[in-house]
Amino acid sequence: MMPGQQAHPPDSATPQPELANSPADHAVVIGSSIAGLMAARVLSEHFARVTVVERDWLPDGPAYRKGVPQAHHAHTLLPQGQMILEQQFPGLVDELLAGGAMAIDAARDIAFFEAGAWHTPRARDVKVSIACSRPLLENAIYHRVASRANVHIMPGYDTLGLRTGERRERVTGVRIRRRQAGAAEAVLAAELVVDASGRQLPRYLEGFVVCGDAAYALNPIYAQGMTAAATGSLVLDQCLQEQRRRQGAGSITGLAETYHKQLSKAVAGLWRTATRKDWDWLITEVDDSVYQPHQ
Repeated sequence: MMPGQQAHPPDSATPQPELANSPADHAVVIGSSIAGLMAARVLSEHFARVTVVERDWLPDGPAYRKGVPQAHHAHTLLPQGQMILEQQFPGLVDELLAGGAMAIDAARDIAFFEAGAWHTPRARDVKVSIACSRPLLENAIYHRVASRANVHIMPGYDTLGLRTGERRERVTGVRIRRRQAGAAEAVLAAELVVDASGRQLPRYLEGFVVCGDAAYALNPIYAQGMTAAATGSLVLDQCLQEQRRRQGAGSITGLAETYHKQLSKAVAGLWRTATRKDWDWLITEVDDSVYQPHQ
């Protein structure tokens, strides 16, 4: 399937997958964005079962889909994000190049105009960056994640909401419904739910963490979103490792608060870069309690 094509739902006779009814050692990811897929990759190292719930019908090859309108924009990987992706998916860069991605030497191929003059990017450890279509990158990551034995991806399902415990302080699963006429609501029980769908988190809930645009909405012109997603996956991995060392297997109490605090620190540099550049525009309004530009 080529990037200009759209994915279509399978025949209605396709059997529905068996839903997990036990939260033990099970993690659920809402959304198969790049942030969601990278989270699933990390979770597969820490949980016996990982389920990714996606509202779109996913294509077999690179293709645009309704749930990713930004896929039509040009995409490039910053060196940090490229290194993290290659660590988590060895050989990914070579696969992308073979699929039509372009290798860009920033010092040779890029110049930008700022403050009345042309500039070239400063020297960096990774000389070559990858520029490619969003469908090509997302599809390559999707197939690598889907091939993991303990990861199950469920396309064509709406996430209706969270299921919580009696005191509404801990998330115990997600409520879902297949996107077909007459489909009934079902529950996926989970020990941990990761939301990569872009929802805003009103407060900390045990058993529930957020990644992607809901956690850090960066100006897309600076091409930092995928690097922020990759950085967030590292934070999730590190927090889960520390959680297991501190409390042992089977307990994730306190993980949500720790993760979100560490995530804030990890993406602070990307946030400062974007806000400093945006501050130069007279039409930009920034809350002084959040950011002071020259401190």
